[in-house]
Amino acid sequence: MKYFVFQGRAVNAAHSLIMLRSGGTRYFVWGFHSGLESRYNSINTGDYAFLYVTSPVSAIVLGGFVRSKFRGDDKFWPIDYEAGDKWPLRVDIEVEFLCVKDEGTWSIIKGCSESSYDKSNDCSRWGQYSQELIGDLPYGLMNKRPMLGSIIPLPDEDGTKLRKFLIERCATIERIRQVNIDDVAKDVSSRLFINGDIIKDVANAVMTGNVMLIGPPGVGKTSLAKEVAKALSDVPPIVKVANALWFRRDVIGGETIRMGSVEWKSGFVIQAYNLAAKNPGRYVFLIIDEFNRADVDKAFGDFFTIFTSPNPEDWGMPGTLIEEIRSYRERDNYAEEFMKLYEQYSDEPLRRIRIIGTMNVVDIRNLFMVGEAILRRFIIIEVKCPTDTSDVEGFLNRYGKDIPSDVHKEIIDFIRGLRRPPEPGKSRGRLCISPGSVKVSIQLLNNAYVNGIIDKAKNPREVVRDHFINYLRSSLGVLIGNELKAFDETVRRLISKAG
Repeated sequence: MKYFVFQGRAVNAAHSLIMLRSGGTRYFVWGFHSGLESRYNSINTGDYAFLYVTSPVSAIVLGGFVRSKFRGDDKFWPIDYEAGDKWPLRVDIEVEFLCVKDEGTWSIIKGCSESSYDKSNDCSRWGQYSQELIGDLPYGLMNKRPMLGSIIPLPDEDGTKLRKFLIERCATIERIRQVNIDDVAKDVSSRLFINGDIIKDVANAVMTGNVMLIGPPGVGKTSLAKEVAKALSDVPPIVKVANALWFRRDVIGGETIRMGSVEWKSGFVIQAYNLAAKNPGRYVFLIIDEFNRADVDKAFGDFFTIFTSPNPEDWGMPGTLIEEIRSYRERDNYAEEFMKLYEQYSDEPLRRIRIIGTMNVVDIRNLFMVGEAILRRFIIIEVKCPTDTSDVEGFLNRYGKDIPSDVHKEIIDFIRGLRRPPEPGKSRGRLCISPGSVKVSIQLLNNAYVNGIIDKAKNPREVVRDHFINYLRSSLGVLIGNELKAFDETVRRLISKAG
């Protein structure tokens, strides 16, 4: 990654900022005149750019990563280059630090973008604000003040210092692209057939802090966690399945022996930090499946110190951990990268990490108890067994295309009966007909039709009685005691009622 200072005129810079904020462009678009071809060719995607806006602003107003390079001959900016071209050498910049603090400043920038010349009243007011915010920018880092039309490369050391300067001065960053929760719910429910209100609850919660999904096996907790993570961030989530052998080294990191040498090995929290630092402005999701299969006391000690509450503003890497990593001469690549990134970004990337845990609460045999100390660091959301048949209908439409339509109706009626609340005075135990079980049963039945095991002319009720019930029973796991009794009694009642 190389560092550059790009410079530009106030009206054009204001226009690009307003286009970004309004959603007219996905990234901050910047361009250069055709005479800068050779310098433009030295820029690569992944490089880092600072935008310096010339007089009357006379300040760096943002920093971010170059995400793409492209050419355009359309008129995008209000003011063309003096030579007559329309700044055709263009880049998309993903903004990391934006030095715009409040709505009042955005109003000034909008006024500047609508001006016909750079030294208008609104552009000058923007300059006054910028000078108050970051007026003592260390120009010495750039050897000289940016000149008109220039693309100035910076040494790595100077680029790092300049980024750190913006971290300190541009602490309040306007979040430009907002997520529409309704769109997330619609998107995720189309694949999982989970109630949209639950999806909205989870999506809203993870934008606030860490989330623990609890509920019976098979209700879709893990799938829900993965799909919400994908809907809210284009950074692939880190997915881990907890187990009883986890130690602090697996979660945070610690000492290990490799090829006869002692080194510090990073856990997945350090890996998640690195990923967040390299993807500014994005959430990075760490999904810990079956959380209560790990011994919390043994594995999550430093986790308590880092994630002190559900609120990201309270999170921070303890100084003792930083010193511990620094004390090892041998460190794995993740740790080496972490030390460099932490020097630049401090705790900011940590606050964009979101942990989604899943925990089964029906069968706690052979599982570790998870105490209040860990749970109060999460927002708890219960994912219950469905009581309607919307998931059944969705699975039949998607996975039951070879099942006759009249059998579809019988399956829906049968599952509706199983999920109906018990009659007053009768207990059904802890029976849960989960979406996961229904999905597998429908897939098995569909395969039976495809492979000729079931004649398509067979009576629909007989198909449910002779085949689907067995598939459903086999997909529910091991049913014992009250669970088995409740299932069998309900099945007998439904078959008897159906005749």
